[in-house]
Amino acid sequence: PVCRPEYIHEYKLSAYSLYAAVSVGLQTKDIVEYLQRLSKTSVPNGIIEFIQLCTLSYAKVKLVLKHNRYFVESAYPDVLKKLLEDSQIQECRLVTTGTSLDTNTITEKPRVVIPGTTAANASTTTDTPTTTNEQVPDDIRRLYEKIDRDEEDLEDLKIVSFEIIQNKIELLRKRCQELEHPLLEEYDFRHDTVLKNLNIELRPNAILRPYQEKSLRKMFGNGRARSGLIVLPCGNNSIEFLRNTKNIEFRFFFSGAGKSLVGVTSACTINKSCLVLCNSNVSVHQWKQQFKMWSTADDSKVRLFTSDDKEKPNGN
Repeated sequence: PVCRPEYIHEYKLSAYSLYAAVSVGLQTKDIVEYLQRLSKTSVPNGIIEFIQLCTLSYAKVKLVLKHNRYFVESAYPDVLKKLLEDSQIQECRLVTTGTSLDTNTITEKPRVVIPGTTAANASTTTDTPTTTNEQVPDDIRRLYEKIDRDEEDLEDLKIVSFEIIQNKIELLRKRCQELEHPLLEEYDFRHDTVLKNLNIELRPNAILRPYQEKSLRKMFGNGRARSGLIVLPCGNNSIEFLRNTKNIEFRFFFSGAGKSLVGVTSACTINKSCLVLCNSNVSVHQWKQQFKMWSTADDSKVRLFTSDDKEKPNGN
């Protein structure tokens, strides 16, 4: 958004905003269709062509951390072959035996049950009320539901991949961006056998609001944790939640409207050691209290590092 006065909101459509839309499951035709439906005036052909051009190559390549190794994945073999024709990307590839791409077939739909959501509560109670937002138009609500269905439809999906040298990650990111194939970054935390589990859980009294639940479903797609931004309504301060796994950083910015609960829930879902970056000493202590309030983490698991407190990690 550029400005949002009372009656007219002005938004700037950029290549990066379109990339963000595609990364959460929106397709080109969906963006154009609902932009036309929501616009008071007709959408110029130049705007439609810009959307089509920007979304043509987006969200087709992923950088995945799994088994403590880094892979470039795609469901489009031609895209990976095109990338491998570039000399700089060839330097980033870890060549073992042979030069062909690895192919895997996904025959099941991996799911992550996020604590505090209706899906998690449904397994423990049958009296969970269904919450809907009556202010959301039916066509927009159907669009959200369609995105969720398309995202979970992974039956017999063939994935091609190649491994990357770990100290070449930054070069790979930069070069893929220049080739207009920006990388979606994911962390296969469920199969991480290097980092120990924290063994913390969300407390039963922590119930997520519908918009918090929807944002977390976008973060945890296909059984993995995605990098990206979580934007929550209202609030005037921001905190950076950083999931640091060596070379890959997962950043999530929470501004008001339950940012702490969303951050604690995501940490409990990943269940690995994570780093919360704050903009003041006061925020550091507030986040510690939030972790103790919403999760089973105690002082031995939540460590502070400020100018006044320099607590050593306990190794977990």
